[in-house]
Amino acid sequence: MKDLANKLRELNIGSVKENEPLANHTSMKIGGPADILIEPSSIENLRKAVEVIKDSGVEWTVIGRGSNLLVSDKGIEGVVIKLGSGLDDLEIDGTRVTAGGGLSLVNFAITISRKGLSGLEFAGGIPGSIGGAVYMNAGAHGSDISQILEKAMCSLKMALLSGSLTKR
Repeated sequence: MKDLANKLRELNIGSVKENEPLANHTSMKIGGPADILIEPSSIENLRKAVEVIKDSGVEWTVIGRGSNLLVSDKGIEGVVIKLGSGLDDLEIDGTRVTAGGGLSLVNFAITISRKGLSGLEFAGGIPGSIGGAVYMNAGAHGSDISQILEKAMCSLKMALLSGSLTKR
């Protein structure tokens, strides 16, 4: 693992930590260590990191903001990829909104409502990220993400299998 961590650091992809307590990254403040925890600073750095991890044969797990996530005291073996501030882009084009998986769902809901868009009012109090909300179909008050989502653009594992990972 040390060699893989060093290789990831050499790529200058963002934060790379070894034996990082996942309690520091979950809303419940529980969870043992990740062998390696990375927080890529961009979609391109995410792509580079995953290629290196994939080539190493080490298992990897993707997390968002750590809400709705219970981690064992034993932690998570392999590499944990945290989608954070490097993947929190937001583009608004009329009524079409494109958001990065690391964007806070609360910030997303507030920002689009300030732009005069509706439909995400239910999400204003849901902790977590866009990526997690889409993956878990987050919802409240009888509404959920599937009711407003036009398209989820990128499954990281599928993109890697096909050899393409693009920012959309």
